[in-house]
Amino acid sequence: MKTSLRFLSAILAVGFFGTAQAQIVTTGKINFTGNIRHVTCSLTSDSVNQTIAFGYVSPAAFGTPTVVGSTVGEKPFAIKIEGCTLGAVPGGSGAQYPTQALVRFYGSNVNTTSGNLNLTGPGTPASGVQIRLKNSSRVAMALQNATAQAQSSTVITLLGSPSVNTLDFFAEYIATSATVTGGGAGSTVDFEMVYP
Repeated sequence: MKTSLRFLSAILAVGFFGTAQAQIVTTGKINFTGNIRHVTCSLTSDSVNQTIAFGYVSPAAFGTPTVVGSTVGEKPFAIKIEGCTLGAVPGGSGAQYPTQALVRFYGSNVNTTSGNLNLTGPGTPASGVQIRLKNSSRVAMALQNATAQAQSSTVITLLGSPSVNTLDFFAEYIATSATVTGGGAGSTVDFEMVYP
């Protein structure tokens, strides 16, 4: 309540004392974006929060001396969706339910140059290494890009309910420096489902 009153008092003071001064007007623009889509798919419970364990990896696994770009410890993981409805949307509008799905990865740990994930620990992070994600064809993904398509995400054609739709991916360590030091080698990344 006090905040509202102070704000109102400030407005009135400007109104009384500022009438003789020229007003300065600054303009701007707000863009609103979004999509309205008929989507019935939902993530399976085991896809919402996953942990992929690399275990212990020696710095020597990247070569002696370290070979920049060498990879170690490829691990598969999957994101699954279920309950998808296919075909025409009810209501006679002619709209169709989506027939494909992709995943877009994003977050503060994405390296904006390499598109890999920076290490965050636990403890002091290892250096000279990042985590690289690959799609189902084992093509390196470019997570610094804004869309799932530009990231080279896995694309699937949806199967209707009760089928479970699986999007396969791989994760691996990649040496980004000629010197790899030991430390925590974990990271996190957020994701969202995309239905083009």
